[in-house]
Amino acid sequence: MSYDFHSELSNEYLSIFENSKYSDVTIKVGKGNNPKEFKAHSFVLKVRSKFFEKEIKKKENSNSSNNNVTLFIREDFNFEAFEYVLKYLYSGSFNLVSKDINFILDMLVISEFINLIILINVLQKYLVEKRKKELDNYFSIVHKTCSKCQSFEELRTYCDKTAQLYPTTIFKADDFTTLDKDLLIFILENKKNKLYDIQKWDYIIKWGIAQNSSPLPEISSSSSSIHNTSLWSKANFRDLSVTLKPIIGLIDFKKISSKDFCNKVKPFKKIFEKTYYDELLVSQLGGDN
Repeated sequence: MSYDFHSELSNEYLSIFENSKYSDVTIKVGKGNNPKEFKAHSFVLKVRSKFFEKEIKKKENSNSSNNNVTLFIREDFNFEAFEYVLKYLYSGSFNLVSKDINFILDMLVISEFINLIILINVLQKYLVEKRKKELDNYFSIVHKTCSKCQSFEELRTYCDKTAQLYPTTIFKADDFTTLDKDLLIFILENKKNKLYDIQKWDYIIKWGIAQNSSPLPEISSSSSSIHNTSLWSKANFRDLSVTLKPIIGLIDFKKISSKDFCNKVKPFKKIFEKTYYDELLVSQLGGDN
């Protein structure tokens, strides 16, 4: 007959980490002058992580007279997420139900840094299978995270598939305005994008304004539409013009109704080259839409 005390063992190891008893490693995390310190145990870190095994052995070999080791990780990691990953190394378990997607992405970045392949794969699978709606809502940050981390293959596949097959999803994301310009252009050029051109226009204006370095004037709540440019400065129009220059050509203005053109495009006429805008205006006046 066999007995299973894994849960008890896990809790005991976690308790040792939390009370720092018998600790012989100090991990200092952060780029600034006041890094966050974590107390840990070399035998656990060396067994659970090849990264820590290598770093601790280097310190031990260069400082044989001192049994205590200090490791410096000069990265701007989320301290809470870093501690959560350390707790996983001790206990072998974690619960992500109450953790938001940014926290989990932070865990992934930390896991790649310390080369925790199993944890990387588990976290990616969890996000794709259990938290896909949140991935859609925060597509931009997910895409940027994947771009920086080569081992996030499952998340990269999700991003590529979404951009290629379901581009409209990205426009509806909560962090749409932080999207990279090149990715925005790719999505607008994608023939699977089912948005009307006036919808595309609204989205690129919203995106462009978010990139604007010149502060926009405050307007009353009764006229808070993004199409209200009555108080804009020359710098506001100039910055938006520069930002949207490689993108405006992706809009087919002939497919925009005269009413929408007047209400939503005309307020931004100063971002167009005068000759080009005059051509658009002539097209609208002579068109059937």
